[in-house]
Amino acid sequence: MDLLKLSESDALGITGARTLTGALDRLPRNIVVTRGHKGAFFWDGKKKTYSPVFKVPVVDTIGAGDAFTAGLIYRYCLLGKEAFREEKKETLAFASAASALVCKGRGATEGLRSAYQVKRFLSAHGCNS
Repeated sequence: MDLLKLSESDALGITGARTLTGALDRLPRNIVVTRGHKGAFFWDGKKKTYSPVFKVPVVDTIGAGDAFTAGLIYRYCLLGKEAFREEKKETLAFASAASALVCKGRGATEGLRSAYQVKRFLSAHGCNS
């Protein structure tokens, strides 16, 4: 399974579409789109699997997108292709939690130190990891 991760503005810019729906029509399936404070979703070509953002006190957003992508990669490596595809909601939550933790600190690394920290954060928010 190939996977593409784009921000909403990347998707619009790359495709030249005026709407996100129009952009999705022009992009391959198995894509993750991040939408800032609006959360993120996984698009398999037929269905969107949404994940909201975690509300945290934001100190700095530097590195938030990178942390989200790292969370996706971590889960893909941990689970493998098939389980990754089956656990989209949990994977998006993990990536969103990593991103939220980064936003709680200064710079790209102060707020996020380990995968265990992400798992604790998810548990505290009533999510499985």
